[in-house]
Amino acid sequence: MSNSSSFSLFSQILDIVELKRESEGSKSVFRLLNAILAQPFPHPGDTITVKTFSLDAEKNDGQIKSEVFRLTRSDNDYEYLEYVSDTSGTIIIIIYCGRLKDESEWI
Repeated sequence: MSNSSSFSLFSQILDIVELKRESEGSKSVFRLLNAILAQPFPHPGDTITVKTFSLDAEKNDGQIKSEVFRLTRSDNDYEYLEYVSDTSGTIIIIIYCGRLKDESEWI
């Protein structure tokens, strides 16, 4: 849990990581995550552009493959509520307790 609302940003990253892991393997995921971490963390509503390059001799005939990902951080502070609206009450209580714990650490 964090005071920074960035659920949609992390969700976008995890979706891309899953696709790259299945299609290209863990090396490609590692390069992607390094490229993301090299960017400054975006403010709410801002978009970062991440460029990755890979050399896959079998799939691209030895050519360098480049990809550009645009990741946007939502400016909605309550975006995670859309995610938990379909979950059970127990999960919602656990998330709420985690938020309270985070808030109390700042005091």
